[in-house]
Amino acid sequence: MNSLYTRLLAPLLIIWGLGAKLHGQEYQFIKTLDKNLQGWTPYDALTPLQTTDKWKVMDGVLHAITDKAPRENWLMSDKQYGDFIMQFDFKLVQGNSGINFHNFFGKEDIEGPQVDFSHDFPGRIYEYIIKDGKYASHYVSEPHEGMKSSYTPKEWNSMEIRVKGTRVQVDVNDKQVTDYIYPKMKAKGFLAWQLHKNQVKELYVRNVQISEWQEVVSIGVTRKAQAGKRGPWLSTAFSNPDYVTPLEMGVPVFGIDGRKLTGGPMGPSPAILFHK
Repeated sequence: MNSLYTRLLAPLLIIWGLGAKLHGQEYQFIKTLDKNLQGWTPYDALTPLQTTDKWKVMDGVLHAITDKAPRENWLMSDKQYGDFIMQFDFKLVQGNSGINFHNFFGKEDIEGPQVDFSHDFPGRIYEYIIKDGKYASHYVSEPHEGMKSSYTPKEWNSMEIRVKGTRVQVDVNDKQVTDYIYPKMKAKGFLAWQLHKNQVKELYVRNVQISEWQEVVSIGVTRKAQAGKRGPWLSTAFSNPDYVTPLEMGVPVFGIDGRKLTGGPMGPSPAILFHK
């Protein structure tokens, strides 16, 4: 290791502390629906509702109840999301429900994919589309027995949804039940909790939090910093040959899950890049 790397090892802990902080921000979860409906709007099909008794937040729990509404009812996010991770607990007492994602406003109703909450196969991917000129819906991913075995009907269950590009992964009670490529995925769209039409529905949701995937930010330290000039500063030189990672220097790097990383700066953890 040359003298430049030796001089850089002393401040490594300080620099890596900043890197860990940036990595934490990469998965910054925002809580929602824990106090009220702020950030969400109830819809009767495509019609926004000023008031509704179908969606309420009480004691940190979203209550979604309807008695055979004539049209689909949604609680839609005011914000559109691209790649994201979403975690929550849900309890489906009656009927069928789900959480739609990357949805958009169609001619008759909202369109796009959904993670289904059915008692039979929770976590299966469903979609709402215009097909042959008519508004239609159907399952697009295959069911399997693992969906049932990981789920307890009419009790609290946890779910995590990860969407990145066209890939959708779903965990139910910490067990992955879906890993599906949805080729028609929009770049971004709305989230929407669902209450089916013409059915009695009773759904409860709590501990909702969402994190948007962000581009990894790396930290660069150059010779100028060692000369007493300002540094370190943020850099996006992932593939710049003038930079070297701690892994290449033999310095162990750990991800937020505690696992030792062996990949380069394009891996799941932000990299500290030192100038050669």
